Amino acid sequence: MNKYYNVTLKEVTSSFKNWPSLYKLFIKVDKKSFIQITVLAFTSGFIPPLLLLLNQALLNTLQLEIKVSNVLSILLTLIAVYIMQIMVNQYKQYKEEVFSNKLAYFINLEIMKKTKDLTLPDFENPYTYDQIQRVTSESSYRPYQIFSEILVILSSAVTLISTSIIIIIWKWWIVIFLFLTPIISSLYYIKLGKKEYEIEWERTPLRRKLFYYIFLMTRDFNVKEIKLFNLGSLLIDRYKKINISFLETDNNIARRKLKIGVIFETINQLIIGALMLYIIMKVLTKEIMFGTMMALIQGLISTQTSLKTLMQGIFSIYENNLYVNNFFDFMKTKIIIHSNLISEKKIELADINKITFNDVSFKYPNTDNYALKGISFELKKGETIALVGGNGSGKSTLIKLITRLYEDYQGEILINSIPIEKYSIESVRNQMSVIFQDFVKFEFSIRENIGFGDWEKMMDEEALYKATSISGASKIINKSTSRFDTQLGKMFNDGNQLSGGEWQKIAISRAIFKPASLYIMDEPSSALDIYSEQDLFNKYNSFLKNKIGLFITHRFTTVQQANRIIVMDDGKIIECGTHEELLEKKSVYYDLYSSQKNIYYSGYKV
Repeated sequence: MNKYYNVTLKEVTSSFKNWPSLYKLFIKVDKKSFIQITVLAFTSGFIPPLLLLLNQALLNTLQLEIKVSNVLSILLTLIAVYIMQIMVNQYKQYKEEVFSNKLAYFINLEIMKKTKDLTLPDFENPYTYDQIQRVTSESSYRPYQIFSEILVILSSAVTLISTSIIIIIWKWWIVIFLFLTPIISSLYYIKLGKKEYEIEWERTPLRRKLFYYIFLMTRDFNVKEIKLFNLGSLLIDRYKKINISFLETDNNIARRKLKIGVIFETINQLIIGALMLYIIMKVLTKEIMFGTMMALIQGLISTQTSLKTLMQGIFSIYENNLYVNNFFDFMKTKIIIHSNLISEKKIELADINKITFNDVSFKYPNTDNYALKGISFELKKGETIALVGGNGSGKSTLIKLITRLYEDYQGEILINSIPIEKYSIESVRNQMSVIFQDFVKFEFSIRENIGFGDWEKMMDEEALYKATSISGASKIINKSTSRFDTQLGKMFNDGNQLSGGEWQKIAISRAIFKPASLYIMDEPSSALDIYSEQDLFNKYNSFLKNKIGLFITHRFTTVQQANRIIVMDDGKIIECGTHEELLEKKSVYYDLYSSQKNIYYSGYKV
């Protein structure tokens, strides 16, 4: 635990490394408001010492029994300064609230833009999830806390200097006693701040787990299995166990803060009390007037308060800086692009006539085993190709390479006889439409769920209906009173939950709705009944004329309709041909087909 207390001056100063970027961020959010708030904070710092001097002048004038007009003049000035203080603080508070909202929005927007550029390997890395967790949970409000603390420091510094000058003019050595305790106590608070940060850093994976427990317990699509397997109590107990460990650690830190606070606040009050007694003694010996006494006592309190606020502000900035640095480190994360041709001008792909794999091998990051081993085949326009094989045979990995979700492979992938890397990644993906087995169930309207395939044409109901008529989702539309504007899911108001097969039809519609050269479907009928599946593939094959169709399936009833069948096992292509050709070989495909046929018919007879 001692490692948390090794806070050096270099470490404190290094935590401020991103201040230039932070100021650029503030200016980018709202330059005018940033300047206005800074000026208001600076102005507010001069008001307390000005009030102090006016109060001194008023009391001394009354004691000396000077003209009423002089007293009235000072009193009116005092009232005007009080009113100015109220107006400055109120307007500053208003501007800060507006600026805070803009800053939180801007930072969350920047985080979303950054995650948009991350690659699939980034999202499959737990470290990336930890980074995202840290920036999303802390960075949206920490930068403004730093800005707010800077304003407090600016205002406090102005007040501190002004009130200190008043005291120094009288007795310079008093300031030393005023500064001593807050400075020492702040060093302890800075050490505790580092410890809190280190603990939060280490907690990130557990906080993600806590979020996941809440997610499991609060989403409608989880509730069936949670209840049927009686998992509710188990998940709640696990959630409680993690939180109890958090609370124990947090209580220890809170006790340390309490101990430091009591010790130093007591010492501080004793010092203030002694100095006040010294000032009062000077009044009794008639060395100073009552107004001066009040000004000096207020000066003591104001100086002490300003110094304490200043030191706490520095401590808070140091702590917040540690969190804000996470945001800037995340934003500076470089997206690794494996293409060696990045400096070349990219070709815009307008159409796909054929795709060629030449001896392609691939292994996932941080693994030693190859997911694909020497894959070679060709897809041509007008063909429908089925990929079959057991789990882990490499089928989905192959699709990830075609769609450029991964690029660090060996061998060669060509589109229209040109290396795939020479095309812009956007134009390649624009020519491909994909539905994965773990497709997204967008809890938006049916229109949006389908229209996301080509969102610029989302309002074209004729095109939407054409897509649903192929997938079989038109029945869902026809029975819904709001038709395409029907809200799906239970997360938002007026939501309608669909069955697994209905959701799959909506997802297939989304893929069909997108105009593309290549259509890829990974287990597109896994949740469909046999009649819906047969109807889907009859219409789908007609839709795919003059296009390339590639689908993964474990159902051999649909495989027969493919022009070619590619059989994969352990990352290799072991067979390729038509349904009839592969049956005649009486090899792997024949065995798989026969086994499924026997299971199907035996089940049918039962």
